[in-house]
Amino acid sequence: MTKVLAITDNPEEHSLTNALGAAFLKGAKAEGAETDMIDLHGIGFNPVFGAEDRSHYLGKAPMPADLVPIQRKLDWADVVALVFPVYWFGMPAMMKGFLDRVLCRGYAFAGGAAMQGKRFHIMATAGGAKEWYDGNGLIDKLEHLICKDVLTDYLGVASAGFTMFYDVDSGREDEASKAIALEYIERATNEGRVLARA
Repeated sequence: MTKVLAITDNPEEHSLTNALGAAFLKGAKAEGAETDMIDLHGIGFNPVFGAEDRSHYLGKAPMPADLVPIQRKLDWADVVALVFPVYWFGMPAMMKGFLDRVLCRGYAFAGGAAMQGKRFHIMATAGGAKEWYDGNGLIDKLEHLICKDVLTDYLGVASAGFTMFYDVDSGREDEASKAIALEYIERATNEGRVLARA
């Protein structure tokens, strides 16, 4: 049975980000997968790579205790979805801190290879139109950085997919915005189904 984990980063509990993560898991569960979710804001995750992290990085201290439960969930998972809004053409602080602190030396690289063979899928939301992002190549660069440079080439994951959800206007509740959200939730559900079957 495939085990699927979604990790979300959005300060609003009832955000589209969290809804997409839940929809992805719903689709996976419909295919018989076991599922779990980590809401980084909900668990109060500290994204700051601090002195304790640095000591561990240098081999002078054990793994920071707050990272261990998250790493155990990653160990459990076959498929991992990272879901976040795009801030300044990159990841928000919580998700970047997840990469910095959780996928650390001795666990995911340099003496550890915990991510090797896993399948990752990135789902990101952006307020701008697809045409605008296509015109400047910023999303292509983000996809290349996360999926190829970090996940595939450096951490050795088996595959890393990327889905961008455009025209997400935060805080709007008009009918057009609701229709876009429902379309995206359905898409995330289908992606969860596909990855659970693969």
